[in-house]
Amino acid sequence: MLVTRPFFKPQGLAAQAMKAASLERIVLLDDSPSMTARSGNKTIFDDARDGLVSFINEMATERSGDSLTLILTSSPNRPLVSGRFMNQKDAEELVRTVQNLKPSDLSVQMDKALLAVESSLKEGSGKCQ
Repeated sequence: MLVTRPFFKPQGLAAQAMKAASLERIVLLDDSPSMTARSGNKTIFDDARDGLVSFINEMATERSGDSLTLILTSSPNRPLVSGRFMNQKDAEELVRTVQNLKPSDLSVQMDKALLAVESSLKEGSGKCQ
């Protein structure tokens, strides 16, 4: 899973501005066969999926004004969700979908996946699909 976001805690006016801002969250999930490698009792994909579930739940409770696009590297031209706001009901539905995901037998199409991210950014945020 490729996730990029600031890892600092804004303070003062910056904290208020960040809290009020709506963000488009784009998650690119690697579901290639390499993700079946084991790390302890779980696969790397299991860990990535669990992290994504936590992220979705956090969005629904703390950042419901943010929208989410979720792209799998095996099928970058068909996002699982695109520009969807994460209210509690939508988050629960997406969590069930994510929990049922399995690694694909297709290799990573990183070039196409990054083009899909670029396309999503060009389209703008806040579109529910």
